[in-house]
Amino acid sequence: MSFTTEHNGRLCNQIIRNIAANFIAEKFDLHILYSSQDRINRLGIPLFCGSKKYNNTINVVDSNYFEVLNKSELYSNVNLNEDYFQFKEIMVIICDYLRSKKEYIIEKKTI
Repeated sequence: MSFTTEHNGRLCNQIIRNIAANFIAEKFDLHILYSSQDRINRLGIPLFCGSKKYNNTINVVDSNYFEVLNKSELYSNVNLNEDYFQFKEIMVIICDYLRSKKEYIIEKKTI
């Protein structure tokens, strides 16, 4: 099963890692367990959880993130717990993602 963990970084690090994982999960319909998912959802940041689970898992780190994301097919679970995914190229798409969810985030903060 794909997953992220609470043991690598505080909440902001977890949010960034989870959004990076979210992109892979959504593209390949991967079932993923996110660290602090309830807290992040309460902030108004939705995270995709698909249905596919595999018997093998690959490690995704900064250096191979886009290689994995840009694959046409993926038949593995993913482990994104070895890095923080805070380099410029990934942060650009994470910021774009957060901007696209701006209204939902604001709505959650007013409830």
